[in-house]
Amino acid sequence: MYLLVYLAVYLRLKYSALMEYFRATMARNSGRGNWYAYCTVPKALRSILKKTKMRKSLGTSDSRIARQRLRDVESEFYKEFDRADIANHPLPAAYLALDAAVRESTITVYKDSKPIDPMDLQELFDPELRWNWFEEIRDQAGLILASPGIDYGDYEEAAVGAGIAERVEPLLHYFSVEFRKVSSEDYAPKKRSILFKDMATKYFASYEYTTVLTREKTKDDYRSNIEKFMRWAGDVDLSAFEGQQGVLFMNAYADEMVNNREIIPIFLGDTPSAATLRRHFSAVHSVLSFAKNEGFIEESLWDNYKKVANRKAQATVKPIAFSEAQILQLLRAKKKPREQLLFQLAIGTGCRLDELALLTWSQVISKVISGVEVFALDFTSLDIKVKREASHRVVPLVPDVFACLPPRNKSPFSCKKEPDRLFDYPRIKDGKTDAASKAGMRQIRKLFKDPRLVNHSFRHYFTNKTREAEQYLPKAAVNYITGHSIGAGERDQYGDGYPLKMTYEAMCKLDFSFLWQD
Repeated sequence: MYLLVYLAVYLRLKYSALMEYFRATMARNSGRGNWYAYCTVPKALRSILKKTKMRKSLGTSDSRIARQRLRDVESEFYKEFDRADIANHPLPAAYLALDAAVRESTITVYKDSKPIDPMDLQELFDPELRWNWFEEIRDQAGLILASPGIDYGDYEEAAVGAGIAERVEPLLHYFSVEFRKVSSEDYAPKKRSILFKDMATKYFASYEYTTVLTREKTKDDYRSNIEKFMRWAGDVDLSAFEGQQGVLFMNAYADEMVNNREIIPIFLGDTPSAATLRRHFSAVHSVLSFAKNEGFIEESLWDNYKKVANRKAQATVKPIAFSEAQILQLLRAKKKPREQLLFQLAIGTGCRLDELALLTWSQVISKVISGVEVFALDFTSLDIKVKREASHRVVPLVPDVFACLPPRNKSPFSCKKEPDRLFDYPRIKDGKTDAASKAGMRQIRKLFKDPRLVNHSFRHYFTNKTREAEQYLPKAAVNYITGHSIGAGERDQYGDGYPLKMTYEAMCKLDFSFLWQD
């Protein structure tokens, strides 16, 4: 009897924690043919599944497609593990122990019947089928318990029957107790925890997503990054993010982003920056944080993602300015005329690419200064989407830069829905655009592999260029033109920046004739 009590306690403790499953991997036989998914079977399930490793073809020799299918196959493996793991629950274990004892008796129909398949034991939890199992085994056990009163006419046979009955009685009691416990949710077989995709759906409808995230672009980025993660991870549940297995899962996701580059686009061998990895991780982490705040899980998960991103990513490098030779190389390289004009304006004004991408002809203003008509780009309107408050400014268009513009209101790249715009780069939901930045990086990476040369290098070049006229164009004035804070002092917070007359005349001392001359 003490042995049965010990067994019950052991099984209850053993089953109280959800078994951790290994992550699936992929490989090819002899390096040829289709890719296969492999997953190590947990030791506790090997005797049930009769194998140590799961294997299934991914149906393709293309590694990219195989990787996309891997998580779905992994989910199938996990479901098979779940079904096999049910035999470790106290109720099926109690049934198997009672069944083995009943089969020893010669007076039941069980002795020569086919052994129980552990995979069939899930029916013990089926509301419609479980009572059939209970009544059948109870009737056979009851027949054995009644047998000691039968006169067999054989002392030895009677003694054997009595011994079997003595073993069956406590096993029947234990099975009956476990059978009734399972009707309570606390004792039901543990399922895989809530699926990440279901939690993501709840998150997208939550206050944290719809209201706390104020920018539409941020919402779009979060949703996009979460959906990319789910396509990679497959039908994964929240338990996969827990403990040591969760750490391995987090590192595997970082490796996927860094090495395979399906989640994050690649530019000729670039490794994503830590900031890029953190943005993708942050979106996934927001779902896990929501799950904790709403009580679906007890512990915070993946809180260490920033350290993982910093360790896995390309070392952070500071952008540098393009040289004069590199600027000429960019201008002379084959590209779309749209990007040519974009680069010319970026070089000659110091504006951000995405600011220029949304330019309208109404922002190209002219004023008469000292009897001369001068031109400028006006970003002062509060209706104009800018990166920061200091970016509301007026930027001079010196003659060599203005000469690059097409005739007024006749831009060949204008947007049909917004004909006043100079460029047709698409807007995102918050009215901004990142299409020009992406186009810029594509062109830069066609020519230069140095990771320090990026879109921001245009602004570094412009700042270097202004130093040629530093006696006329002080640092604070350059900060104003490029859309940065003029200074940190209280005085710097007053006024309207620098007058166009001063900035225009100073910038006219800079040579930008190379922008439009072959």
